[in-house]
Amino acid sequence: MALAKEELLGELWTKLGGNKKALRKFNQHLSLLRDLGEYRKQALIRVVAVQSMSEDMEDLRERVAAPELVESRVPVEVHIKGIRNGVERLKQGRMKAKGVEEATIRVY
Repeated sequence: MALAKEELLGELWTKLGGNKKALRKFNQHLSLLRDLGEYRKQALIRVVAVQSMSEDMEDLRERVAAPELVESRVPVEVHIKGIRNGVERLKQGRMKAKGVEEATIRVY
């Protein structure tokens, strides 16, 4: 009987606004927890994009260093073409990552 009385008084206190600050804080925390999964998803998308661009940059670095490794046996034009292809892949990767990010932002 005492427990039921305590619960009833607690509910009444809450309805009268006695727990307003605590309820507001609880609701803010609950909202943050609900959004946490989405924040994690957005972060993962960005990490994958950065990793992809990092791989492309490493490939470009290797292409730039290639003439020194083969002692200029390959014509300069071939190296320039390879570097241009690497730069183009970097641009495409950046555009793709930006598109994914914009699509994610539009959803939320």
